[in-house]
Amino acid sequence: MQMAPRFLKKSVPIFEWMAVLLNLGFTILFQIGNSWSFLLGVLGPLILGALSLKRKLFADVLLQFAYCGLAVYGYFQSIQIPSFQESIQLHFVGVACSILVGLLMGLFFKMKTSAALPLMDSLITAFSLWATIILMSGFESAWLYFIFINLISVVLFYKRNLKVISLLFVVYTLLAIQGYFHIL
Repeated sequence: MQMAPRFLKKSVPIFEWMAVLLNLGFTILFQIGNSWSFLLGVLGPLILGALSLKRKLFADVLLQFAYCGLAVYGYFQSIQIPSFQESIQLHFVGVACSILVGLLMGLFFKMKTSAALPLMDSLITAFSLWATIILMSGFESAWLYFIFINLISVVLFYKRNLKVISLLFVVYTLLAIQGYFHIL
């Protein structure tokens, strides 16, 4: 059964580069407070989701679709006050839920699908969702999560032969460091 669209067969490098540029554009524009970032935050994940589907990174496909929704959420949050307060308890609950969801999703994908690297993919997905929610709610501590998530993602995408996307996550790591420490 063919899962990825046919047009991706021969043009994967072009779509990898498009995903890189759109997702990188989102991060840079988001950091400078440009509302166009949210449009790129929908387009980039759609392309990366298709690439992940082709490489059987099923949890990442879910993550990319969630990113589309979170970009819309982030757009509306950018014009409102965050709805909850940051605290140690909030992070404890977020980390605990991310571990639980990541493990359950990883076990599901391992037992029920042909997913590649299901546990690693699922834990990255769960933590990425948590970090994105708190980032879109205005909490800069999310950048700390992204530093570690992005470093692990470098390995994930490299192992699945998406080397350009792996490079994107190297750049994301640097941008997360910049986002947290306000370098430049």
